[in-house]
Amino acid sequence: MLLWLLACGGMGDPATTLRDVQVLTIASDPGVLGPGSVGTLDTFVADPVGEGIELLQWPCTPTSDGECAEHAAILDGTSEDWLGLTRSDQTTLSVDIATPAALQPLLGPDPLPLWSVWTLACAPGLCPLMEAQGDTLVEGLADPTELLVDLPIDGVSLTRGWVYGAAESSPAPGVSCSAPETAAPEGEVLVSCTLDALLDDDSALYGYATAGGWEAPFVETGLSGPVEYAWYAPEDPGTVTLYVVVVDARGGQGIWSGSLRVE
Repeated sequence: MLLWLLACGGMGDPATTLRDVQVLTIASDPGVLGPGSVGTLDTFVADPVGEGIELLQWPCTPTSDGECAEHAAILDGTSEDWLGLTRSDQTTLSVDIATPAALQPLLGPDPLPLWSVWTLACAPGLCPLMEAQGDTLVEGLADPTELLVDLPIDGVSLTRGWVYGAAESSPAPGVSCSAPETAAPEGEVLVSCTLDALLDDDSALYGYATAGGWEAPFVETGLSGPVEYAWYAPEDPGTVTLYVVVVDARGGQGIWSGSLRVE
């Protein structure tokens, strides 16, 4: 089945254009962990300016009183460090994950959130927390919602992701796309994407690009077949990276990226 998404006036939606550092996905593989499952947590960050990034990623297991269990463990002396904290200067990050032993008996047929993971990505030198150590770092991670208060709007992206578990593992949603190698300035390009049959009516497909723009910020879809999605090239020549992100109803995510030249 083919879905045509028609644009109005041949103009890309500016909401789909990446002008700054942005965390695009925090996706577990498998998408839902079963008892005893091990996998990876894959994070993708866009850097459209190309000046590099600094990244912090840390787990925040919610407790009944709303604080991170990792922070509470440090305060009560059962841990000296924020376990699972990762620092990176790469736009892609993959870390090992496993179903927490204490939660395995609670897993049933419906996916439930096991823990949340926060990712802070910043242009180099913008976020003092990137260089913080000891108590300063721990207190900075304790309440992620407060992190952006003293940071600039531009050059900073903070995103929360969830890892889900159930009685049986299930794969993450996937999306694969094909696009031409070149595009004319201000021209229309149809990108053909194939989605996993796992998707349902509550799934969503998002398009992003480092220049130009997709016809809409997102489209809800229940399709398992190919989708035609229009992207409109910018006026200026150069290499552009396109992203398509798929999110399913259970919180699983998948991503495709590809580049083409505007000439």
